[in-house]
Amino acid sequence: MCMTYGAYLTEITSQEENNFVSQLVRQNHLSGKELWIGGSDTLSEGHWIWGHSETLLQYQNWNVGEPDDDNGQDCLTIRLDGRWDDLRCDDNTYGICEKRKYTNPEVGK
Repeated sequence: MCMTYGAYLTEITSQEENNFVSQLVRQNHLSGKELWIGGSDTLSEGHWIWGHSETLLQYQNWNVGEPDDDNGQDCLTIRLDGRWDDLRCDDNTYGICEKRKYTNPEVGK
């Protein structure tokens, strides 16, 4: 989904970033469903990693009782309140894409 735009599912690494993303979700996402963000534990149950950077989740904002791996839930979503939940990776929902800003380095004289 995100790769079409040269992006990837967002990776949230701080409370500040989580607040920013959840505010965007509340302002722009009308369906009320959870949205995909870029974490999963598909490689090793209970060991959550970010898909793009392939790093462990250092910051986490799970909803109470989550992650629960109910019926094979291995992919990470964010709720309207900013809390995280695990869902089955084949659930049909939208995602939040992130794209790094790249600048062209200048060549010195």
